[in-house]
Amino acid sequence: MNSQLSLPLFPLNTVLFPGQVLPLHVFEPRYRQMIATCIEHGAPFGVALIQDGEEVGGPAKPYEVGTTARITQVERLDDGRFNIISVGELRFRMNAVRQTSDGYLRADVTLWPWLPSDENAARTLVTSVQGRLRRYMELLSQAAGVSLDVASDDLPQQAAALACLTAIALQVEPVEKQDLLTSPSIESMLSKEVGLLQREVRVLQVMLGSRGRPTQPDDAIVFSAN
Repeated sequence: MNSQLSLPLFPLNTVLFPGQVLPLHVFEPRYRQMIATCIEHGAPFGVALIQDGEEVGGPAKPYEVGTTARITQVERLDDGRFNIISVGELRFRMNAVRQTSDGYLRADVTLWPWLPSDENAARTLVTSVQGRLRRYMELLSQAAGVSLDVASDDLPQQAAALACLTAIALQVEPVEKQDLLTSPSIESMLSKEVGLLQREVRVLQVMLGSRGRPTQPDDAIVFSAN
């Protein structure tokens, strides 16, 4: 794919990461037209977090960093609406944004790959994030009252895949997810995720402790750099 693209934009109150599945119900006329064009040409669209404005109805100003989305499934409804499944692919930065005659935004963007990371540092961070993510998911499952067993083999060993999976799994504010997406490197993203997971694990421990459910202290999590 060319590093310079002109992308139709779908500003949303969510942050899309590479590899993330994004289902959308498309009902506004402007976005129905946009998605119809993407389907016709097999083209991607851009997803960006709304910085100012509304998701539905009015204009929206998106953050300048987003992710391309590829449509993988389409359900056409009789009244012209769509139910689609899309998947995040590549990170981009916007150079210019304009409104089309159909009412949606189109941006001139540059694809923005993550900078190379130090291999040893990334490997250590992968081990740390894997352990904290497993603990986080265990506590989330306790809080929700559902059974969820996250085994070591279920988590990616590759740094970029783990960083994106962790960003998707974290139940934090969209602006914090946007900060993860704008990390210069995967190493930087993993480092931020260690801090977020540590914070969120402690929050869940306090919440579950107030319900009278014993939880293992975060300090008891053992990590290995090997």
